[in-house]
Amino acid sequence: MSISAASNVRKYFILIAILAALGWVFVFIRHSPKENDEDLYQIFHENHHTRLVSIDFNGRHGSVEWNIHLTNQAELEFFSNAFAKCTTNLGNPGSIAFEANIYFSNRSHVRTSIFLSSDLSYLIINKVRLVQILDPVIYRVPLDRPLPADVLGFINHLTNAITGTETN
Repeated sequence: MSISAASNVRKYFILIAILAALGWVFVFIRHSPKENDEDLYQIFHENHHTRLVSIDFNGRHGSVEWNIHLTNQAELEFFSNAFAKCTTNLGNPGSIAFEANIYFSNRSHVRTSIFLSSDLSYLIINKVRLVQILDPVIYRVPLDRPLPADVLGFINHLTNAITGTETN
């Protein structure tokens, strides 16, 4: 094989490898959950077509990383209904903070910071952004009383993971 033919084979091989890599990236992006502000706004304002599917809470307590998945439908329904009653841009963050990915029924998700009030009366939620140009939209989510036993149990489990203590 001549040097010219070997060079052409190498060029075609590199071209095929680049096209395959671009195809893989396209498939990955196309099938990955979308992150979208509109979905957060919709679920928080009673769009019954987009519902919560799961919430993944994660963080670090000392040197220990933790991750808790919320998939219980009764608890997700409680939080969906609470989110629908939220108000925007009311501050006063709570005493317990953590990060969460909120997944919706339309395959989208939003990365958020969540603050839980010490008396468990509300959550403060805002979207995590790499670059913040505009003022963030902050949602204050009231938690109806009495809290259902399974929701209170979940909050206790979450609080224990975050702080090493339980909430009553």
